[in-house]
Amino acid sequence: LGGTLYYNDDDVLEYNAGRDLTRPKRAPCVINKCKTIDGCAEYSWCQPFHQAWLKVTNTKAFLAAGVGLNSWNGRMELINYECHDCGLSLESLSTDGFWADNMLGVCRSKVPLVLPGNAKAWHIPGDGFKWYDTNQEHILTNITLRNCGYRSAEFDQYNQDPERGCGDEDSTGCHEKSSVWSFVAHSDQFVPEIMQATKYISIENSGRYFRFHDFRKNAPSSVSGREQNWFDADGSMTGLGVPSVISSGLADAGMWWFADERAIYDPQGPLWFFEMTNGRGLGHVRIKWDDALHDEVGVTQCGNGKKIPCDYVGYIKHIGDLYAEDHGLPVTANADIVGPVGGFGWKFELNRGAPKSMRFEEIEVDPS
Repeated sequence: LGGTLYYNDDDVLEYNAGRDLTRPKRAPCVINKCKTIDGCAEYSWCQPFHQAWLKVTNTKAFLAAGVGLNSWNGRMELINYECHDCGLSLESLSTDGFWADNMLGVCRSKVPLVLPGNAKAWHIPGDGFKWYDTNQEHILTNITLRNCGYRSAEFDQYNQDPERGCGDEDSTGCHEKSSVWSFVAHSDQFVPEIMQATKYISIENSGRYFRFHDFRKNAPSSVSGREQNWFDADGSMTGLGVPSVISSGLADAGMWWFADERAIYDPQGPLWFFEMTNGRGLGHVRIKWDDALHDEVGVTQCGNGKKIPCDYVGYIKHIGDLYAEDHGLPVTANADIVGPVGGFGWKFELNRGAPKSMRFEEIEVDPS
């Protein structure tokens, strides 16, 4: 679903259902900006009161070896959606907002699949939902994911039922890397910032819950992997029962996501869970001090899954005795930083010493 809806050069309304990269943004607007602005250079800009949403309701998908529903639309609402026996129940790459409400994803119905030739069910993933890595605004509410995730002794922290999730069965199984939730974590160029939240989530009879999805082989951790975070608004995913954060547990991130001594480690992602209580929360800022360095992002430094370096130029850490021996979160040319706030502050150090000037842009933090 999605793509772009736009007026062409002949003033005819056209729709491209694919991944349209020829226009600045997939941002539906109820008026033709090419008429109201001199030329179409600012076509992507649309006042909030002119913004349009694609709303899809009462939809079912089933028996898809790939994705049951994938959205490329800008601003989309998905209400009352079901998916059965799909490789991935749902993913969204929607810019400018995506909301899914009242969804049921049954990764495996346990009914034997009739497959062609020598195909086996365990060739096909049994994934519930995949978080994307950048420029998203996802909100998911009232979601049930059932019979998802690979069943193994290694990932039995949440459920030990011998019939949980899906296994190696030829007609009802799933791929060994299947998980209920996965995080796109291959990119040094595109990072999550603060972009995803959930409420009223239910996981039923599932195997592996969490997995970092990184297609690179034998590669170091990425910026997107180290900065993964997810606001669990009611604690239904962490099990803490209060507003919580699910965040990266990669070793290279140090203690950056270890918000306090009550934080819980999940080995599956790996992840950290911590409560958003006692003033704790999430903050984001983009730091700039060397334009020549930052301009190399995506070129010679910090690519989008490319085999180019993303060198550490400094570290940022939490202030306090708890973090005295911690090196902190590595900072690269792509100094787009997100992390826990509400402690004693952040300490930022560059390997080459203090710069002459520094800019803080795109600040996101609760002013309270």
